[in-house]
Amino acid sequence: MSRDFKWELSGFIFVSIVGTLLHFVYDWSGEMNFVGAFSAVSESVWEHLKLLFVPTLVWTLIEYFSEYRNIRGFLTAKAIALLYGMLFITTAFYLYSGVIGRTFIFVDVLLFYIGAYITSNYSLKHNSGERYSNLIGIAVFTVLAVCFVVFTYVSPDVGIFADMSQ
Repeated sequence: MSRDFKWELSGFIFVSIVGTLLHFVYDWSGEMNFVGAFSAVSESVWEHLKLLFVPTLVWTLIEYFSEYRNIRGFLTAKAIALLYGMLFITTAFYLYSGVIGRTFIFVDVLLFYIGAYITSNYSLKHNSGERYSNLIGIAVFTVLAVCFVVFTYVSPDVGIFADMSQ
């Protein structure tokens, strides 16, 4: 088993567990305002993308500072992997719920795990974006982090931000 495979398998497990727990953290905290910045505060698709984003960011930082800081483009490759996972979750959710006309919690959870798998699998195959600087990855992670925080407290009136439980 290669070093990269071990890291990505561990990352997939970490993201899956932490992402699942983050679904409940806001409620467990008594709906503390600052907890909403990094956990889901509603049943919107946007808020559920945090469940992939936050643990992926944390795991990426662990990987980077532990093993991969000397790999050119590592953070950019991880950011692209995350975008693929988020794109899958969003597209698959709207496709299946649009065709069927309703959602199923089992399918929604499965989409999260498949999104985490896609993120890890892409990361395994492309653990360096040799053509790119890590600055691109830092910019993507930063923009996403800012958007997740801002849109948690000031959500645009757009479908992806709509609470699907209502």
